[in-house]
Amino acid sequence: MSNVYAMDQCNTTQQCRTTFGNRATDCLNSQSNNSVCMCGSERCDAGSNPAPTPSPGGSNMLGQVDKSKDAVFFFFDNKPDADDIQSQAGVGTMLRDPRFRGLNYWGVLGTTGQQRSAFLNSNTVMDLCLGAGNWVLSHPITSGPTGSPRGTSQWNNALNQTQSRALSVLNGGGDIFIVEAGQSDFSADLVRRIKQRNGSINTKQRVHIYQHSTLPAFNERQTREADLNYVMNNTDYTRVPNGNSGGNGSPQLTSRSGAQFNKAISLGAGAGACWREARRVANANNFGGNGHYENPSIEAGGFDFSDVVEFTYFTGFNSLRNVNDFFNEFDNPVALNTANPTPAPTAPPAPTPTPAPFPAEPVDQCDLTQQCKNIFGNRATDCANSRSDMSICMCGSEPCGDLPGTSPTPTPAPRNLLSNSGFESGNLNGWGGYGTRVISNDAASGSNAGRVTGVGAFSQVLSGLRANTTYVYSAQVKVNAGDRAFFGVKEHGRAEQANTITNTSYQGTTLRFTTGANSTSAQVYFFLAGAGDVAFIDQASLVADSGGAPAPTPTPAPTPNPSPSGAFQEQNGLVVVDLESVNAPGGWASQSGSGSIGGFLNWQGNDSFGNPGNGTLTVKVNITSPGTYRFLWRNSIRKANVANTDHNDSWLRIVANNFYGKKGSSTVCPVGKLSGNACSGSRPKGSSANGWFKVYRSGGSPLDWNWVTSTSDNDAHSIFAQFNRAGVYDVQISGRSKDHGIDRFVMFREGNASNNVSQAFATNSNRPQSPRN
Repeated sequence: MSNVYAMDQCNTTQQCRTTFGNRATDCLNSQSNNSVCMCGSERCDAGSNPAPTPSPGGSNMLGQVDKSKDAVFFFFDNKPDADDIQSQAGVGTMLRDPRFRGLNYWGVLGTTGQQRSAFLNSNTVMDLCLGAGNWVLSHPITSGPTGSPRGTSQWNNALNQTQSRALSVLNGGGDIFIVEAGQSDFSADLVRRIKQRNGSINTKQRVHIYQHSTLPAFNERQTREADLNYVMNNTDYTRVPNGNSGGNGSPQLTSRSGAQFNKAISLGAGAGACWREARRVANANNFGGNGHYENPSIEAGGFDFSDVVEFTYFTGFNSLRNVNDFFNEFDNPVALNTANPTPAPTAPPAPTPTPAPFPAEPVDQCDLTQQCKNIFGNRATDCANSRSDMSICMCGSEPCGDLPGTSPTPTPAPRNLLSNSGFESGNLNGWGGYGTRVISNDAASGSNAGRVTGVGAFSQVLSGLRANTTYVYSAQVKVNAGDRAFFGVKEHGRAEQANTITNTSYQGTTLRFTTGANSTSAQVYFFLAGAGDVAFIDQASLVADSGGAPAPTPTPAPTPNPSPSGAFQEQNGLVVVDLESVNAPGGWASQSGSGSIGGFLNWQGNDSFGNPGNGTLTVKVNITSPGTYRFLWRNSIRKANVANTDHNDSWLRIVANNFYGKKGSSTVCPVGKLSGNACSGSRPKGSSANGWFKVYRSGGSPLDWNWVTSTSDNDAHSIFAQFNRAGVYDVQISGRSKDHGIDRFVMFREGNASNNVSQAFATNSNRPQSPRN
């Protein structure tokens, strides 16, 4: 690789210095597509200088990571397998690659779960591989088997430091990517603290956890069940195929052969020293008994740095096959970032925590032991870390919350759980939704109120509520004459409820609801469905019910038509449908394998090039967040030895308020559009009839699966649908070209003023299918 020159390396001298350090003196030919970084009179990538290979996706992009704003966190359990120690060396090797220069990263050592085994101390490896000051210890240094470190001073200190870095990145507009080389207990605590300190951060879309876990999975089995459920429900959680075996989509980073060690320990820029120490420490800890595990590959003198596959997965290096490929790819290291400061956020929003009466995993539980006894009874023996903001009640040697039968049951504090409930901050901090603003000339009390116009809503998501508990949601509300709004709650483990609002002067409205038996969250909203309607809200409140007069009987939330059994539920702006799970009419063959996600439908009926509607498959989707959605399907040509322009299309019709194709400023409408379709534009090139688009894929190998979804021949337009009201809508697919296979489709919010979903998030192959009503 050292003799391969990268083209168009730079636009500025600073970009060269980011890649090559202060030796870089100029970006030569910066205005051309043959720019090159110069170190004095020589190219920086000549001779002994590193050869930068441009990051996939642009100068700041490293796979899915934007180095200009995102951060990568490495969480190692080191308990009980020595593979984590070699994985730290693998990570350190990648971080020294020129393509990773400028990456903001942070490591935590000892993020163990519930396993009772020996913790392997690799402090010296972390210092050499990640750099002293770029990581923190979360586990006490012990000998012999130990349980969970949660509640120890090391755990709490690590949480404090990691939380600070995470909030700085998230408030600055970046995302967090977590390499989960162990259990998820620490990640769950981290995400809880993020949400408590800034409830406006959508961790489901902006905290990405990559777990080295294929079922049955040790890491997931050793994570406390409540923590595993929490991260799965509150982060973008992805299972990465096992790095201990090849041919499954991950590199095989294990080998009983140590042939590559000579190369590993000879690498420059500190990478060789990192590998030498990792090999020494791993070998010293690789034996059975006394809580240890003997790794067969390390015992044979070989490699096991399989936890690096999480890092290769999202940085664009998952095509590597094995250990040999790894060292051939990352054979030209440069100096590690000696200082890795967390970037200061750009115009961070004011923190808007969503408080809870008692969090699911309590943070800062106590100041005195007596307070613990009040909550957990006489089994509580201590308030550990009582002077910190991470105090925890201890029952002997274990946190009380980890013991069966010790769930805290304090009386919920009668405080308002909503953030910025009267809009007196002058902004929308704490509130989600769309079509909203703060006004100062028409408040029920105080200076400000909230106004929603057109199809829009105010909403807040509350986490950390208590299951099977009654809460009271209330506010002062009004609408313009003749308009109608809905004041409601959903996603709380029971049926959605809403009060209808028609009053034209401020009046109080109250909604009493009870969380489900296993539900600890809810979304409250104030929703306006009419295109020209206007509504106002002030003095909103959500409190735990302390009794009193019963609330008015709520009316069901409005929908254009009732949500029938079998409708796929949109959640947080996304619908995912695996077509093999739908009862398909004649002509569609349900098939499996061949790179699909669980199976796919293949059109085996006759070609139907000019007559849509043959074998019509109708899928019902329940839209709860009205707005504009983009449609994509994962599709493939299921016939070998054909051109990639044959057998590549099917018909699509979405019964929506606006169903259209868009390319820049150009809009195309289906020929013979349905009467309710408000599309205004030209007709697409090629076939279209009776409100149907011909939708095709292009490019790539015919048998490969891709997400290309276009209409209008040789003038590709993307597919969109607009839904003006919450309700159930039909997505219809019918056969056109024989041997066109469709795996799944997604619909996700795109192009709206807020609450959009990224294409990368929606099309992640590990995304589960949406629930059905």
